[in-house]
Amino acid sequence: MPQHDFFVDLHCHPTYKPFGRSFRMGTPGQASNRPGDLNSVWNYDPPGAGDKLLNFVKGLTRFSQANLTAAAYGRTGVMTVSLGSIEKGFFRTKLGTGALADLVSEFTAGLSVPRINHIQNMTDYFADLLLEWDFLLANNEKFTRIDGMNYAYSIVSSFQELEAVMDFNDSELEAKMRNPRHAVQTKIALVLSIEGLHVLNTGLDQPVSDADVLDKVRQIKTFDKAPFFVTFSHHFNNDLCGHARSLPPPLNRLCDQEKNIGTGFSALGEQVLRLLLDRTVGRRVLIDIKHMSALARREFFAIRDADFPKLPIIVSHGAANGRRSMDQPTIIDSPETGEKLCPDDINFYDDEIVRVVQSNGIFGLQLDERRLADDETIRRVKHSIFRHKILHYRTEVIWRQFRHIAELLDRNGLPSWDNLAIGSDYDGIVNPVNGIWTVEDYDDMVGYLERHIYHYMVEEKAPGLTHDFNKISPDEIIKRISWQNAWSFFKRNF
Repeated sequence: MPQHDFFVDLHCHPTYKPFGRSFRMGTPGQASNRPGDLNSVWNYDPPGAGDKLLNFVKGLTRFSQANLTAAAYGRTGVMTVSLGSIEKGFFRTKLGTGALADLVSEFTAGLSVPRINHIQNMTDYFADLLLEWDFLLANNEKFTRIDGMNYAYSIVSSFQELEAVMDFNDSELEAKMRNPRHAVQTKIALVLSIEGLHVLNTGLDQPVSDADVLDKVRQIKTFDKAPFFVTFSHHFNNDLCGHARSLPPPLNRLCDQEKNIGTGFSALGEQVLRLLLDRTVGRRVLIDIKHMSALARREFFAIRDADFPKLPIIVSHGAANGRRSMDQPTIIDSPETGEKLCPDDINFYDDEIVRVVQSNGIFGLQLDERRLADDETIRRVKHSIFRHKILHYRTEVIWRQFRHIAELLDRNGLPSWDNLAIGSDYDGIVNPVNGIWTVEDYDDMVGYLERHIYHYMVEEKAPGLTHDFNKISPDEIIKRISWQNAWSFFKRNF
């Protein structure tokens, strides 16, 4: 295990904005390794006062949240990079597809108008996926200089490669301790995933070839840098599996998610699922159940139980909705926490979270405040002009999610703190918790979280936990959530 603490983010999108901006520069898919270039994953664009105000008032995130420079500043040592063509449904709005619609979409998504035009005319999601894949691969293992320090990212395809990256970083820090003049080199490990299997050229409102879809699955599984897992559904119909309602205002009023929303698996979708998990064809690719409809999740559990009983279940960027189950969505077993959570079924029912942990899976908590709590709770969060108070008030929203899940697991005789992690979804369509604007702010986040945990575990004596094995120190809880649980999951399954 690495010798130094760092952060693992199980789900983020550092490529979306720089890849999109490469279209504006007239070189679609061409990546720069220079931090000052807009088409570089190192491009640093922290939020200014105006950006923060716009986000607070309108929920729009124009700044870069998951660029690798911010990751370096914030000690995010491992990032699961979610690749996948942005769906056309975002840009088929009620405003149409003209210049006004493009400008509104660009403002909302932070991409570029040429990129949006490209998506509007898309006929091949798979080719777009490969272009984004090559965009990231172009500068793999190439060092760049930031503030007098040397940084690179390393795309890893196994736990052994991941461990080698972190061993390299540890050895560099040790060399610096022996020789203060040593020029430290640091690598950020990138694990690849795909969000949305529309990338197989489904959901395009054109005839779907089963044979072609399955062939593309085989191609993905045999890539040199094959994805560790895929998020099966995303925001719109993909002809494979029903999706949950997901879009926040104003997109939910502009975009139409209705086709196949709330449905289960199609026959082709089940074939794709089984092929991804097939160990005889390339790498086994695990399944992330975020964005699946509640019905599709139920069907997935049934398939898993019947044919893949040892399969770990992944929620890369989710939240609890506080409700007992899909069949009993009005019952809240933990009123103190559950009544303040976002009840939407894109979030997870209590019984589903129990299943994730029983499978020895992983649950990454999404850092989108609209998913973490209901509207009334968000409105009632105290305000302040002082950053330390903002962080105290806002991290309580995050802590309430962790507490709800921990107490739920304890009631079921399960370990409360072994399967929780961070899965920010930064640089997706995310309205971050105020004060935790980017991955650079993770140290502040866990520092204030530890205060809430200390108050609960030490001062209140963990009133919702009955099992001694769950009554561990606040420092240990923070380490597990920050990186150790994700690290152990990689070790078992990657």
